[in-house]
Amino acid sequence: MIGKNTVIGAGAIITIDIPENSVAYGVNQYKPKNQDFDLVFNSNMISGEEIMKIDRQRVIDFDIMLKNTTEN
Repeated sequence: MIGKNTVIGAGAIITIDIPENSVAYGVNQYKPKNQDFDLVFNSNMISGEEIMKIDRQRVIDFDIMLKNTTEN
């Protein structure tokens, strides 16, 4: 059983019971969740709009790089 308010890390393999308010990771590893830190949202996160702006610029930069390498 996975306890309520528990977070399972990406790629974790969990085959044991995990207590509530925990972070599960690796292979059957877990630790108590830090109640002062939100694992999903925090005040330092950039906005979705800013992420999309950065992604658009990366696509432009990649296209330029690709064009330059195929011309040589």
